[in-house]
Amino acid sequence: MSSTQAHLPIEDIKDNLLFLKNGSVATLMETSAVNFGLLFETEQVSMIDSFAGLLNSLSFPIQIIIRSQRLDVSSYLQTLDKALSAQTNPLLKGLTSNYRLFVDSLIKENEVLDKRFYICVVAHSFELGVLKLTTVDRSQKAMTLLKPRVDHLARQFRRIGLKAKVVQTSDLVKLFYDIYNGDGYQNLPAKEAPKPTPIAVAPVQTAKLQRITHQNVAASAMGTPVLRVENNQPPVSNPVEAVQTSNPHFVVEELTE
Repeated sequence: MSSTQAHLPIEDIKDNLLFLKNGSVATLMETSAVNFGLLFETEQVSMIDSFAGLLNSLSFPIQIIIRSQRLDVSSYLQTLDKALSAQTNPLLKGLTSNYRLFVDSLIKENEVLDKRFYICVVAHSFELGVLKLTTVDRSQKAMTLLKPRVDHLARQFRRIGLKAKVVQTSDLVKLFYDIYNGDGYQNLPAKEAPKPTPIAVAPVQTAKLQRITHQNVAASAMGTPVLRVENNQPPVSNPVEAVQTSNPHFVVEELTE
């Protein structure tokens, strides 16, 4: 019986590079995010124009990958409990208690998601040459091809107002191990409970909403960490959904676990 590694497209991970079995070499960039819905209309138009400029400037293919991971926020509730116990001001203690109840009810109505955004840049095997190269030569040639592309993308993302960085080797290993071996959850021990509190799936909604209440404002004022929850789109039947635009160099994939 063949091992699991025999069915994976990745041959090796080193020097912040992904060596694929088809001879290609890829690098992964992680970008920051922005709450587009909270921007002014002029800022939204400016960001869309900057992103269009990024796409039009590409002379090489990229993949945009969005990874959504459901989280167990039991540790966050424990943090709120500790803040509540340490609070001596009666007014702030009452506000913290109300915020704790608000968060508890909120996570029962909505899925709590951690979203990460990645850009995959590939140096294809035909770009590396037809000659069989050693691992060192292959890595050096791939870096020669990929570094200008990575620098170009980083500059373009800065124009949009986003930060992009290359994912390091250790983080690449953790990421793919979690993808292939994880159960899709970040399990954190619940306080005084043998199992984490289950999170109910929210009803399907057609728009993303952000709930801002006086509890959030009060919690921010007193230094209590504020939980941000966003309604999720309806799940798709295929866990990996790809959308291809008219630009052949631009692919968007969302991984839903």
